[in-house]
Amino acid sequence: MPTVEVRKPFIAWASVAAAGLLATAATPIPQTPDGEITAKYRISFVGIDLARANLAAKFQHGLYTVRVGYKTTGVVKLFAAASGDVLASGSLDAGKPSPNSFTQTAKENSKDSKVNLVISDGTITSAEATPPLSADPNRVPVDDAAKKNIIDPLSALLMPIARPKDPGKDPLAASCDRTVPIFDGWSRFDIKLSLKEVKAVDKAGFKGQAVICAVRWVPVAGHIPDRKGTKFMADNKNIDVMLAPAGQSGFLVPLHIGVQTMRGHIDIDAMELSAKTTPPPAE
Repeated sequence: MPTVEVRKPFIAWASVAAAGLLATAATPIPQTPDGEITAKYRISFVGIDLARANLAAKFQHGLYTVRVGYKTTGVVKLFAAASGDVLASGSLDAGKPSPNSFTQTAKENSKDSKVNLVISDGTITSAEATPPLSADPNRVPVDDAAKKNIIDPLSALLMPIARPKDPGKDPLAASCDRTVPIFDGWSRFDIKLSLKEVKAVDKAGFKGQAVICAVRWVPVAGHIPDRKGTKFMADNKNIDVMLAPAGQSGFLVPLHIGVQTMRGHIDIDAMELSAKTTPPPAE
């Protein structure tokens, strides 16, 4: 399954769509209501059906868990079998995810990878990732500074709808005005979003206004600057994400992710999207 690095299959591309922490010019967000969001995705590569992924996020009493499972499908799994399970949990601080743990297990053919992160107030306090990064004198070291003020790739998919101070500014449009610092166990990078357009959408069980953000991947640590793949992704202007409100949750979730890679275009499209809120208990 084509990725930036083999050991990071689906979540590498999912995190390209990530946002969630650093909305500019936004007012405080109300407490997230209890409930859940579920979605099913189709992943294709140059038009070829590649894999399926399921997302499930639950919110209860100011806490959250979010999980993504994925596996290759159809004839692809006969020669490039891949599967994985990713789980993140934490608390909701004024509607924003504040993760405390992130785990990822992935298998691609005979290659396994695992990540375990413990996070406190945006700082990595424990990190285990296998296989480890290869030794290379040109690799930008992942120092302590690279592990501060971050969010994990999966929690970052829970993107709060922006609440601009300017009442005349569209919250959906403002939601693309973000830069998100992500640590995935091996590397630290920023995801920078900017507005492309807001448009009416009717797909995957969602009907309404959605926002399309242009995405830039900015490496910070753990990468090798002169590597061809690093240069390609850092210069890549063909990445975008379409985000839609998930019911009354206050979050946006991806309806579409498009990423141009060195080998071809990857598309992640929602096939189903559902969100429901749990009514508070009667007093």
